Amino acid sequence: MMIFGLSSVMSFANVLNDSIQNEETFIASTSEEDDAWIKIKDGKDEKSYRDFLAKYPNSQYAEQAASVVAMYDAVRLYETKLYEEACVQFKKAMVYNELSQDMMGIYQQSKHALEYKDICNGSLIEAQSYLQKHPNGIFATEASNIIAREMADNFDKYSYSDASAYAKDFSTYQYVKYKSNAFAISRADYSTDREGTLKWALDDATKSYVEDHISANERSYSRANAWDDFWEDRLGIGFEPILFDWGKGSWGLGIGTYLRIGRYENSRFDPTSLFCFIIGAKYHYMYENNHNYITGSSKFRFNFGEIDEGKGAFFFNIGGEYFYNLSDQNIRDGLYLATGIGYATHICDFEFYYKHHMYNEGYKISELNQNYRMGLTLTFYYMFNN
Repeated sequence: MMIFGLSSVMSFANVLNDSIQNEETFIASTSEEDDAWIKIKDGKDEKSYRDFLAKYPNSQYAEQAASVVAMYDAVRLYETKLYEEACVQFKKAMVYNELSQDMMGIYQQSKHALEYKDICNGSLIEAQSYLQKHPNGIFATEASNIIAREMADNFDKYSYSDASAYAKDFSTYQYVKYKSNAFAISRADYSTDREGTLKWALDDATKSYVEDHISANERSYSRANAWDDFWEDRLGIGFEPILFDWGKGSWGLGIGTYLRIGRYENSRFDPTSLFCFIIGAKYHYMYENNHNYITGSSKFRFNFGEIDEGKGAFFFNIGGEYFYNLSDQNIRDGLYLATGIGYATHICDFEFYYKHHMYNEGYKISELNQNYRMGLTLTFYYMFNN
């Protein structure tokens, strides 16, 4: 019993001794870490915090040290304009540290910069939202100028007064003014709203342009919708003094008379001006074999463009022509499919044409004769509204 009791006491003493040694080691270790943290925690030396993290990565103070390092990183990221990354680091810093007034100002600027980045890549509504939240923000002027330019690019939706009110520098104001004049000019090309268009004209030259074009538009609109003189502007009698026709080794001259029914120009105020109908007859002499022809023709014309509004239009036509040979019947005549392209004005048409023979068993064909015609014509017209 004595031996058993003594053995037990000795074993307990050994365990207790080991525990005391471990405790002393733990206390010593903790004290060293605490001392290291106490030395740096109120300082402003970034390196000391990084050295502490390197030496004590699992310390109870590691997260606090990391938050201080994050603040230094955030400032550097802000200075290099990496605003999104800076905001992330500021959030880490604020977990254990209250930001100073200066640091909070930098953090706010970083957030504003992120919003401004979205504005530059986003819509006008986003820019307006930024101004509502930060009317005196560091990017308020830039956001306001963006709104002014966006409005100026969409004057069909916004007014000049709205856009100019947002312009905060001279270059933006000049841009808004330029866009307003440009909008007035483009509007004057198609509108008859004099008052509504003139409000966009900001200088004398633009106002003069608007006045001239609005007046022309009003005349065109009036003419297009005046049924009492409808035919006066759509009916002309033409005389074709010049015709040059050639195939393979064939050419000729001729004269003829035509009736032009429809507008010679493509008026935006008159949808019917897209189309025109030509009918007529002509005599022409072909030098290929000294033959004489009488030709009847009818063509449907499409007006598709213009050089000067109200002065004329480009056209394409398609139709048919019938050639009757007054001389030797061994020359190909009969029905031709006729196409042409040219330019029409108030007084004349200039056309380049191509005609392809539609074979007819009733006519003989010589070996020398061709199954197509190409040529140029110039036709002068008398309009009843002259």
